Amino acid sequence: MTTRRHTLTLLMFISLYGIASTLHAYDVRFTATPPPETVEQRTSTYTSSELIVTQESGKTTKHPLRYNILFTNKDKIGDNPYPAGQYYDVKGKPRYDSHGKPVISEAPDGNSLLIIEDKPYLITHFEYDWLDSASLLAQNSIMSMALTELSQTKEGKLKAIRQRNIDTSTVNGIHVPCFASQTPWNTHLASEENYYFDALPGSPRSSTLKDNITRDYFNNTRSARAYHYGLIPEVSIDENGNTNIVKHYAMGRGAWEMALVLPDRKTVYLGNDGAYKPLIMFVADKPGDLSAGTLYAARWNQTSAKHGGSATLTWIWLGRSSNQRLQTLSNTLHFNDIFSFSQKPSAQHIKIKTSTTRPLFLAVNKDMQEAAAFLETERYAALRGATTEFNKMEGLAFNAQDNTLYIAMSSINDGMLKNKGVDDHIQLDKIISGAIYALDMKTNVKDSENRSINSKYVAASMRTLITGKDIKKDDFGNTAAIDHIANPDNIFYDDQLQTLFISEDSKQHINNFLWAYSTRHKQLTRILTLTAGAESSGLQVSPAINNKRYIMSNTQHHGEKLDRLPILLRNEITPLIDKFTAYVGYLSGIPDLKPQKIRLISLNKSCMMVKFSPTIC
Repeated sequence: MTTRRHTLTLLMFISLYGIASTLHAYDVRFTATPPPETVEQRTSTYTSSELIVTQESGKTTKHPLRYNILFTNKDKIGDNPYPAGQYYDVKGKPRYDSHGKPVISEAPDGNSLLIIEDKPYLITHFEYDWLDSASLLAQNSIMSMALTELSQTKEGKLKAIRQRNIDTSTVNGIHVPCFASQTPWNTHLASEENYYFDALPGSPRSSTLKDNITRDYFNNTRSARAYHYGLIPEVSIDENGNTNIVKHYAMGRGAWEMALVLPDRKTVYLGNDGAYKPLIMFVADKPGDLSAGTLYAARWNQTSAKHGGSATLTWIWLGRSSNQRLQTLSNTLHFNDIFSFSQKPSAQHIKIKTSTTRPLFLAVNKDMQEAAAFLETERYAALRGATTEFNKMEGLAFNAQDNTLYIAMSSINDGMLKNKGVDDHIQLDKIISGAIYALDMKTNVKDSENRSINSKYVAASMRTLITGKDIKKDDFGNTAAIDHIANPDNIFYDDQLQTLFISEDSKQHINNFLWAYSTRHKQLTRILTLTAGAESSGLQVSPAINNKRYIMSNTQHHGEKLDRLPILLRNEITPLIDKFTAYVGYLSGIPDLKPQKIRLISLNKSCMMVKFSPTIC
């Protein structure tokens, strides 16, 4: 009875703490895809990598990877009369550019492959319109998301069989949807990377964008409001394939790259793209419900400046609120209702900087702290003393086994450099090609108000895991070493593969890459190379479909900024690239690797032990 009781106790411990999902009876490695050399390779998206799986018994299997185009932005799927990348107005009608041609995005970004009632669905963001039909830079407005129903062949190939636009009119449309994540309750967390729609009076770019949305999306039936954008939308799919969308005002407003929900189903970290940005953490009141909660901003307390730096983190309380309260405020408030401000120093105002434009001097108006915290999160974080010097904070991923959060910092520049921030919390040397940071979690952490943070996933420290390597321009136009990451963007950690996947959005690599970093072997391996100028986006390692898994991987803006190439090579490459075509695709060849079966060995009547392969320990 004693042995059985301790066995049950151990199994309960394993269930509570997730150990069963982190034990592996196998080892995995990826082989490298060499960097492109020929003109054909430089103008293609391809892989020559293999996944090598070694079982506990010593048996090895090799799984060749293959890049597959699921559909392009110009394809019409099923009975959809419009291309996948088509943009729509508030009534669901297709939009046209100033040349009378359909507005079709060349920038597919965030993906979520979700299994609903045994059916696979793919949600795909179209981030922005890069070029209009005359190859001119497009003026952006409201973007789109596509819902694609998939099927799987016997060989494991995915096929797009039906597709439609996701109606976002109930939330005023979606503006610059960038990377995405998937919640533990099987929904899609989108993003709004709101760089330019600023409520601050006097911004010409913001005024133009407001006019664009009012005209192109709302058809002048109502005026666009800045406080309706820069939020985290959540999309759910029901058993009939119907979608519902809500924007989470309670998670704050910023230039969100993505939001990531941690295993407790209530702690969320938000990647905030752009220069002079804060690191934000949201803790929901209830697990599985992001509609209300508390917002915090981090302060970087630097401990080292070497190799991208390290720091301890303290968390500053910003406020607690709900979608319902904030949505009402967003419909009526203006910037001047929330703040008084000046462009010059003043005894009544605090100097802050949350963008590359000149500093601003702000004070919160009476009884407007809640509105400031959630509708002007970046500026309020700065006023509260949080660090607003992070630069190009992109994707997030979580390694449950190591209890570590990863953040991609696309470029260590601007506010992260010494003497560049107002408060100068971060004082690092420039690494234009960026870094991946690892954040270690703690429990029982108190905030700036000496109150306990209701989460066991509070980041207490931050250190570099991988950095890029800047170089002088080589013979092919690269300004970052091609065997190192450059400007990391999307990242995704997969527990089965014990691998952090890293997508690039780089102007320093002529051909961007998708990397696999083994957290066990500390090894970085290139597994995909993209068409010259294209960004790697849409990263997700899918759930299993009939024992097969897929690495979702899109390409966008093919052929951008090829002027960095030597002229002879540029003249060869440019005619071979269609700048108006982008791919929604995936890497196949990934098997569903089952976790190790746990064997319980009795040491004595009061002690139990888990036995698993020592090569995995």
